[in-house]
Amino acid sequence: MTAHLLKGTLLAEDVYTHLRARLADLPTAPRLAILQVGAVYASGVYIQRKIKALEGLGLRHTHITFPETIT
Repeated sequence: MTAHLLKGTLLAEDVYTHLRARLADLPTAPRLAILQVGAVYASGVYIQRKIKALEGLGLRHTHITFPETIT
């Protein structure tokens, strides 16, 4: 059995290329609304990565942060 090296960056670029083509066919571009409650560091990192991916696809986003005390 031979091992195969999988390069994640090349695979991700293929996925993004496919997504860009599909997004170009839509009548309006999707927009992601992110509602964050609290300021957990790990959540912030996750959200920033999602925002970076959206920007790479040319998509818009709205990020709204609420305090943990919101009711």
